[in-house]
Amino acid sequence: MLLLPILTCVLAACGGGNDNKVAVEESGGQVIVPAEEMNILQVLEADTSFSRFLGSLELAGLTDRFADTSRQFTIFVPNNSAFDLLGDISGLTNDQLNSLLLYHVLDNQVDGTTIASLKDQLTFTENSQAITYKVDDSNNLYINDAQIVITDIVATNGIVHVLSEVLAPELDPKFLWTSFDETELVAHENVPSALFSDVGSDTYIRFLRT
Repeated sequence: MLLLPILTCVLAACGGGNDNKVAVEESGGQVIVPAEEMNILQVLEADTSFSRFLGSLELAGLTDRFADTSRQFTIFVPNNSAFDLLGDISGLTNDQLNSLLLYHVLDNQVDGTTIASLKDQLTFTENSQAITYKVDDSNNLYINDAQIVITDIVATNGIVHVLSEVLAPELDPKFLWTSFDETELVAHENVPSALFSDVGSDTYIRFLRT
């Protein structure tokens, strides 16, 4: 019978003074593996405190996305305690569950230092809704009102930050956001300015959901 390795993440190594190492439990004992040799899915599988987020990804059919090393992500992962605060999500439709999970995902790499430098700025997640980077007086980092309790677990295809709370998007938003470049915006010059949002070098317009 083939015995698969059991992966466990040493949180003391992954948080605070994070040296980006993961402990892999094999039949011959524990082997320390740099997280940057693992993709995001493997990092999530390596820590049982991410099991509820991972289970939700599996239910939504999103796990393959985070094993894809041709792309780069930032993923804000609520730990199991965060899901305990959230309560029962079994009543969500598949579309709502996807929206909830992808609200925790960016399609590029953003490390803790960058988040701190972008205090009070918005960015758009993979569910096309905005999150806000926040920093308190003690230099703790937040996404919306959820504190980042572990920063910068670097994997082969992105960065994992661990959250104290589950982020709450609009599950059935009235508006969706789409990015436009300057040329395309000319065709929308009569759209009220309140429907636009500038984020860094990107401009977004929101459309009524039909």
